[in-house]
Amino acid sequence: MIQTVGYALSHYASYKEMCGDDEEGYHKRMVSMLGILFNGFVNYNPVVNQVAFRVIGQRIFESKHLGKKMKLEIFK
Repeated sequence: MIQTVGYALSHYASYKEMCGDDEEGYHKRMVSMLGILFNGFVNYNPVVNQVAFRVIGQRIFESKHLGKKMKLEIFK
């Protein structure tokens, strides 16, 4: 699940263009997806923690599909 959410977030900018969501709905959905990803950080299972950290590092912040502005918004 965490890897799927990470992949979806790494391509999230193209989703907005494709579906024509309004800004508020787009932002709420992104925050909700980030919540799923961040829940992996506090999971009791160390494997889930590792996966969550790897996904945010590789899929989000190393992504070629996300611009610096989007990465900054996710970081905040």
